[in-house]
Amino acid sequence: MIRSKTTLVAALSLMLSTPLAAQEWQMPRADDAPLPDRSEGSDPYTTPDDGGDGGLDDLGRDLEGMMEGMFNRLQPHLEDLGNELAGTVDEYRPALGELSKLIDDMSNYERPERLPNGDIVIRRRADAPPPPPVDELQRLLPNDRPGRPSPRDGTTPTFDLPQTEL
Repeated sequence: MIRSKTTLVAALSLMLSTPLAAQEWQMPRADDAPLPDRSEGSDPYTTPDDGGDGGLDDLGRDLEGMMEGMFNRLQPHLEDLGNELAGTVDEYRPALGELSKLIDDMSNYERPERLPNGDIVIRRRADAPPPPPVDELQRLLPNDRPGRPSPRDGTTPTFDLPQTEL
């Protein structure tokens, strides 16, 4: 939402400043001397009397002042947003810590890949060291349901599922 508002403000500021820049330029009169011929290496967008800025210096100052005012008005809102995001990160920190224990090292995995059916696959790199033992991973999982058997203790039913080679 903030990005679209920023884009809208930038577009409106450029549209409003265009007539201001156009007022500085005047059509040359018929009795003015023609401009000298330009050589191949010179800049075709500058004239000898404008110093090369073409009136853009005033436009730049106006835009800079307008953008500075806009950012001064947005600063309190951006600070509030940053504080809210910091609170959200603090809230999710324990869950992210547990997740980082389950994944040994992110550099051992390739980039996520979306399959044509919509599934997302994250493959382990071929040159990565072996993953941690499954027993260690089971120990890291939260045991929030007492009496629930562990998948490795043999009390849960096993199903013969077809294996797909990727």
